[in-house]
Amino acid sequence: MTSDFADLPVAAPAQASPLLGRATDLFRRAWFGVLIAGIIAVLVLPPAWTLLRTSFGTMQSDMSLSGVTLQNYADLLASPRLGTTALNSIVFATCATLVSLMFGGVLAWLVERTDVPLKGLAYLTTIISLGTP
Repeated sequence: MTSDFADLPVAAPAQASPLLGRATDLFRRAWFGVLIAGIIAVLVLPPAWTLLRTSFGTMQSDMSLSGVTLQNYADLLASPRLGTTALNSIVFATCATLVSLMFGGVLAWLVERTDVPLKGLAYLTTIISLGTP
């Protein structure tokens, strides 16, 4: 005794569209990017706004701001210590860059060219250090 359904063709299982998969992946990445941008905005914008607002204002004795002025910038440019301060900043930045390049170069060489233990930790700390100011 044979079944009446034995001769019927079997439908192939439905497959997801590759376009739908890419769109879903793009949507997930977009939300992650928006989340990271939001976190960065919350951490960066308030201090930047405070710095900008106080640089264009006059500070009162009760620590409140009044008026909008460029006097702070005029005082900065007229200061006799401007040259010394700028030179100190340039020297400090140059020395910090050279020390960082020396340590970073040695660490990169050790991780890539030798068989040191904890290579994974070295990779992790280099990526984490990009997020710190």
